[in-house]
Formats: sequence, structure tokens, C-alpha cells
Amino acid sequence: MRKYDQIFHEINLTCNDEVLEIGCGWGACAIRAVKYHKCKWTGLTISMEQFKIARQRINDNELLDKINIKLLDYRLENDIYDKIIAIEMIEAVGHRYLPQFFKTLRDRLRPGGKAYLQAITCPELNYERYCRSSDFIKKYIFPGGHLPSERAIREALPPELSITKIIHIGQHYAPTLDLWYW
Repeated sequence: MRKYDQIFHEINLTCNDEVLEIGCGWGACAIRAVKYHKCKWTGLTISMEQFKIARQRINDNELLDKINIKLLDYRLENDIYDKIIAIEMIEAVGHRYLPQFFKTLRDRLRPGGKAYLQAITCPELNYERYCRSSDFIKKYIFPGGHLPSERAIREALPPELSITKIIHIGQHYAPTLDLWYW
């Protein structure tokens, strides 16, 4: 939950905001945001299972009037939002589609809006080789998955979008997984 609270702080989430979450998973981020910040929330997923469970959780929390979960590819969303959040979703986009992803963010944000992107990135030193090769994760765990580098992200941004802050959380990754396991 601290992760979500940090995200809400970074984007200055308020009760007046309309938020789009690309890749909303099971609905936990949406539920926490709406419970504590009273904003309006739209979550997108392309997973029928996540859609059903997220909707049920939202219903269980009596938040159906504030949270709208759509079974929809992010590229097909047409509404405009104050804030956009994508938590470890860009890894499913692929290198060649990064520019389209960021143009979609630009087109869905109101002027002055903010987007928050959490991504697992590939170190720049290994990126070219990583793009050309296959590994166990690419082959068996996440076919079609792609970890962008920071530079690949910067180069894919349209001029209307800029990176204002980078937070490196890698040092917390292994201890977090360890805590989850035990």
C-alpha cells in the first residue's frame, strides 16, 4: 500500500482528479485511491479474469459509482484524464511500440496533466544485446515482453511530454520478493 500512496503523492492526487490506470490488474490501486482521495477512476485491462475480479472487489467496496473498469486495450480509450498511471505495464508494450504508447498518454492527458510510469528497465549497457537476444524470461515466462532502457523511454517521448523525476527502486526489489515469499 505504501507504493500506491507514494504514487498518489508523486502525482498530487486530489478529489477533483479523473484518473486513468493502464493495466489495472486486480483493482487494488483504484480502490485505495478512491477510498482515500475520493477521485474518479477508470482502469483498463485486457484480461477477462482481472476484469471480473477487479469489478467484484470494487462492488464489494461499494465503489462502482466512482471506479469504472473497462475490458479494453489502452490504444482504444478515447476519454481525457487529469492523471494517468501505468504500473509495470510498459513491459508488455514492446520496443517498437513505445512511441505509440507515449503518444497515447499525451492524447489522453488534459493540458497540465501528469502521468506516472513504473517500469522495470534494462541497463543501457546491455540494451542493444537484450533487444537482439532471447532469454528464459522472454521465451517461457513473458513471451513478447520487453524491458525498455531509460534512453529508449526518453527517445520515445513526444515533445509535449517530459520526465520530471526518476526514482530508482531496484534496491528494494529483492528484499520485497523475499518478504512476499516467506
